[in-house]
Amino acid sequence: MTIDPNILVAGASALLTLVAVGVKLLSASRLRLHASHDFVELANERVSPAEDIVGPACERLADAKGALERQTSLARTNRWMSALLTIGQYIIGGLLASSFVQQSLRPDLVGVLGLLVLISSLIYQHFRPDIQLRGAMSRSLRLRALIRSVEDDIYAIRSNSSNAPTVEAVRRRISEALSAIEASELQDLQTRESPPNEDSKA
Repeated sequence: MTIDPNILVAGASALLTLVAVGVKLLSASRLRLHASHDFVELANERVSPAEDIVGPACERLADAKGALERQTSLARTNRWMSALLTIGQYIIGGLLASSFVQQSLRPDLVGVLGLLVLISSLIYQHFRPDIQLRGAMSRSLRLRALIRSVEDDIYAIRSNSSNAPTVEAVRRRISEALSAIEASELQDLQTRESPPNEDSKA
């Protein structure tokens, strides 16, 4: 018994679409678990008595590391989601664009393929993984630079360096940077949800 290759391709395309949605849902669940467990563990990291002077700065540094891990996870998820949805749309769209394939397939299967193209397009337009990927990668780079700089400041404080900043200044700088990161993420969300023709109507 032979299986029609077109049916196999259609099934693979549908599977790619379902996997993309599953990746998004699993990622959201994983981020919630991470925020309720690992992040708390980082925030309560023990320090020796000699390091108590920079304790408040270390707490904010843990916040920054937790934010970095979250942004890294978001970038990874949206990279996979974007790739899967794009591949699915191109495969199905390529099939439907071929008159030979349209004549070879049953009308109901052509309808299913068209529906999968529509579903993939709607999912892509709703979640906009391309926008989220660029934003998450940009925020990850900013957080890595912030963490390196803060670690240098903490080392300078512990070494009693003459040009070392105060713990309060370090903590305030991290807080301001985290607020900017959150504002950037909110801006990406608003961009994702805005109508595509909004600029042209203005």
